[in-house]
Amino acid sequence: HEDERGIPFVGPSGKVLVELLDACGIVREEVFIANTVCCRPHANRRPAADEADACRGFLDRQIGIVDPAFILCLGSVASEALLGLPVSMAKGVWHDYRGVPTICVYHPAFLLHNANLEARKTVWRDIQPLAAAMASRRASA
Repeated sequence: HEDERGIPFVGPSGKVLVELLDACGIVREEVFIANTVCCRPHANRRPAADEADACRGFLDRQIGIVDPAFILCLGSVASEALLGLPVSMAKGVWHDYRGVPTICVYHPAFLLHNANLEARKTVWRDIQPLAAAMASRRASA
């Protein structure tokens, strides 16, 4: 889906992401979505560390241009690339990436593959700090 449209998160994972953002009061159009690698690896495999490293400068330039208030890492590929931590260790608490408050949650595909209530509760709990920060930012604007 992403390759066809040239936009990240437009397939089933994108639908889950939009539902999650909506539940937090965040509209997809409010967010900028970037990938840790510029090109999708063959057969949709996990990007190798050297591939992520090769694309790091481009990602950092995107972040610098967008100047986000917050970064949300979706899954281990993102959390490992930005923070050097797997999502299981990084999720649900604030981190800092180049001066930007950063939080991590499981990738939306996690909910597609684990459609149970416990998985949903975990992701919901882990995204709450971002939802609260966004609400606070809106209230003070």
